[in-house]
Amino acid sequence: MKNNIKPRQLCFRLLFWIIGQFFIASGIVFSVKSNLGVSAGSSVPYVFSQLSGVPLGTSVTIFFCILVGLQILILKKDFQIRNLIQVFGSVIFGFFTNLSEILFGSFYADSYAIKLLFLMLGILLQAIGIALYVDTQIMFMPAEGIITAVHEKIFTRISLGTVKVIVDCTWIVVSSALSIIFLGKIIGIREGTLILAVAVGKVMDLIHSKIEDRLKSLMFC
Repeated sequence: MKNNIKPRQLCFRLLFWIIGQFFIASGIVFSVKSNLGVSAGSSVPYVFSQLSGVPLGTSVTIFFCILVGLQILILKKDFQIRNLIQVFGSVIFGFFTNLSEILFGSFYADSYAIKLLFLMLGILLQAIGIALYVDTQIMFMPAEGIITAVHEKIFTRISLGTVKVIVDCTWIVVSSALSIIFLGKIIGIREGTLILAVAVGKVMDLIHSKIEDRLKSLMFC
C-alpha cells in the first residue's frame, strides 16, 4: 500500500532527525561560547546551568522535560500519550549538547571579531539542523510543542508566529529574573540574543529552500 512507510524512508527520516539535532546542539554551544548572548529558548537552561554547575546539555534535558509537563497541564485531555516521546528526544538532544561541549570545549573567543564568528557559526549550525529535521515528521521537540499547546489553548486568536514571540519573550524574562535574583546581573541575554532570533529563521529558510526537494525525495519517495 502507498501509505506504508518503507524501511529506507524511515531510516533516512531518523538519520536526518538525528543529524539535525546534533547540528542544532552544536550551534547552541557555539552561541554560548561567543559570549554575545544565547537564544531565547536556551536562556533558561543556560542560566540554570550557570547557577547549578550542571552541564548545559543536562540543563536542557531538564528544561525540556518541564516543557512536556507544561504541555500536559495546558492541553489536559487533549494531550496525546504518544507526545511523551518528546522526553526521549529531550534526552538525545541533551546528550548531543554535552557532546558538543566536549568536542568544542577548547575553543575560546578572545576578541569581539572571534565572538562574532562563533555567533555566526552558531546561527549557521542551528539553521542547518532545523532545515534537516523540520520535514522528518519524527516528533515535535518540546520547544515547539509548548508553543503549539499555548496557541491551541491560550492564545487561540493570534498567529502561531506571534505566540512564538510571546513564549520566547517569556523565557527571556524568566532567565533574566533568575540571573538577577541569584547573581545580581543578567547573563546570557545580549545583542546576540536578538541576532539569533532574527537570523536563524532567515538562514534556515534559505537553506531549506535549497535542500527541501532532495530531502523529501529521500524520506518519502
